[in-house]
Amino acid sequence: MCCVNWLNSQWKRDGKAKQSYFIHHRDNKTLFFAAIGRAPFDKEAGREGFVIVTAAGDKGLVGIHDRMPLVLNATAALEWVSSETSADRATELMHESALPCEDFDWYPVSEKIGNVRNQGKGVIEKI
Repeated sequence: MCCVNWLNSQWKRDGKAKQSYFIHHRDNKTLFFAAIGRAPFDKEAGREGFVIVTAAGDKGLVGIHDRMPLVLNATAALEWVSSETSADRATELMHESALPCEDFDWYPVSEKIGNVRNQGKGVIEKI
């Protein structure tokens, strides 16, 4: 499970140009991304990290990108990370508890967001 306060930017291609969008929860809630991995991470044992589970882009977001992270509500996130949760139950959680597109807002931001040296709220200001 990956937990963040906001979704980072997503780049939309328009020919050779790219436009970055800031995507976040409409109520600024913490987001819980469904992920698959195994802790502790051990490169020698072949466990180098995790992957974020994605779903098809939904409604207005599909105009930005055809995939989006599967974002779960807090209750489902706790069940997702439980060692007692079966693969079948995880599939049910993906279908029952993923947050819908309507829970998010998005807007274009400057290309500053694409450089880790650029810090602060200025990188996510609407343009």
